[in-house]
Amino acid sequence: MSTEAAQIIRDALNEQIKQDHYTAELYYAMAVHCASMGLTGFARWFRARAADTQIRAMRLTQFMSERGEAAVFKAFQDPPAQFEALPQMLRRGQQREQLATAWLERLAAFAAKAREFVVESLARRYLEEQKAQEQRFTQALQLVGALGEGKQVPALLDQEMGRGADGGAD
Repeated sequence: MSTEAAQIIRDALNEQIKQDHYTAELYYAMAVHCASMGLTGFARWFRARAADTQIRAMRLTQFMSERGEAAVFKAFQDPPAQFEALPQMLRRGQQREQLATAWLERLAAFAAKAREFVVESLARRYLEEQKAQEQRFTQALQLVGALGEGKQVPALLDQEMGRGADGGAD
């Protein structure tokens, strides 16, 4: 593999790690906001999504270390402290998940082109997990969207989201 291709892959991995760290912080901030609104089930659900994303960032960092490369932790903006209504938070999360899917797809495609099959395999494995994460947001948004904008989230739905935190809004 050329040094240029190696640098591009290194940069892509570092960017994924950076984006995952920001997304995890965003979801933790959303969890805090939900808890402040009394939505403890959604708070737990957002914390689970944050943990999923943070774990991937840690795994990618470890992967780079095992390749003899150090991950570069680039600064990102702070997540907001306040959020709009729950449907808008879920839409924002869904958009972050769609971005993460696109980043991983690009990484897998570039790694395949560079014949960096270990990176390609890793990206494809995380892509499968990523699509499940994206689907969790889609399902949650459908559930909350059925209530209509500005409607109060029923306690039963909040409790159900908390119970399904590890597996999503199933």
